[in-house]
Amino acid sequence: MFLAGIVSANASQFPQVDISTKPKEPSDGWSIVDDKGVGYGDGVYSSIDGANYVRSALCSTVSDAKCSDLFSFRVSVIVPPCTASSDATDVCIKGLKTADSSGVLQSATLEYEANTLKFPKDLKNKLPAGGGASVWKGASAKGGTIDYAVIVDLQINWHTSNDIRNPTTYKRVVGYGAQIVPVKLKTGNYYPTYIKVGTQYPAGVTTQEDPSDCLIIDQGRCAYPDTFFADQNIELTLQMDNAVTGWMFGRMKDTKVSATPLSSDTTLLTVEGSSINVPFGHAWVPRSAIEGSMGLQELDKYHQYLHAANPQGPVPSNHQGLFEFSPYSFKDGTLHTPNPKLKGSGAFQAIEPWLKTVSTTPTWRFQGMNPGSLWGMDQSTANKVWSCTVND
Repeated sequence: MFLAGIVSANASQFPQVDISTKPKEPSDGWSIVDDKGVGYGDGVYSSIDGANYVRSALCSTVSDAKCSDLFSFRVSVIVPPCTASSDATDVCIKGLKTADSSGVLQSATLEYEANTLKFPKDLKNKLPAGGGASVWKGASAKGGTIDYAVIVDLQINWHTSNDIRNPTTYKRVVGYGAQIVPVKLKTGNYYPTYIKVGTQYPAGVTTQEDPSDCLIIDQGRCAYPDTFFADQNIELTLQMDNAVTGWMFGRMKDTKVSATPLSSDTTLLTVEGSSINVPFGHAWVPRSAIEGSMGLQELDKYHQYLHAANPQGPVPSNHQGLFEFSPYSFKDGTLHTPNPKLKGSGAFQAIEPWLKTVSTTPTWRFQGMNPGSLWGMDQSTANKVWSCTVND
């Protein structure tokens, strides 16, 4: 069972409880892990998905003729590197600096931008261009130079007046984030895969090499995570859409952030900080402890409910009762309400006596916050937290 804390979007695989540490007596294994931010290669690409009440489609732009009957669009932007022709209104990666062995920040150089799905800047609707993830060569705190993957994503909901039930046009940023990961490169039979389209094989090719460890995939190329060390200082500068507002949270230390207006539509955002090791928690909870713990009893009931609802499926992550147990309904409509004595406690408190921490790979990332970021809380509580910390 995985639980997730107040975190978001995975540049390294989730750590697992070491099964060899399981005690002899019957026990349940638990992990509390930090969601790493970005997905593996199959999800790292720009796209525009449109929908109405009866169908959805992958669109080249929000004005694509084959999508003219659609009104709700998710514009998923992988922010591209700036180019010599970029101007102040473009949303793009302006620069990357990484510290050398003496701690001095040095400018990194762009190696390549992945050749994945892209779409042009939409001046009329003020939507940024969607590009590919990029790989840069920069200094390492351990000496020499290494390659860094830079993945900056911006998620925008674009709604048009074609919707007869809600005939309004609006643009709303619903998520954004940036992550930097040291990578190594390998070439071979690698091909990007897109939802609704599938794997982009060349003519006559039907298979590819295993891409499961690839963070960024384009044709013939795979960038996969390399060793990351704590205390690697990094500075990322972005030309960012002004629709991005509110608080950010991240995984780094010694952080410096600055924002300078560039145009009526963009801001120059610079974030500097050092990579940090975010440990994960694990616990082996003996089944014999359930009888004496009201919290473990509630947790056990919930797992029985999940198994009854989906016997073959995995237990979902982001446990809804991480910080406070929540009511839930059975298929017959019966509502289960946790014991009032458990008010203010949840799964975390139930397993805490057995919880241990394990060191993991360091990370460097930041992202925006929205109510959906606050895992472990019921939606009304998450909305309140978001309102007073983000939407102020």
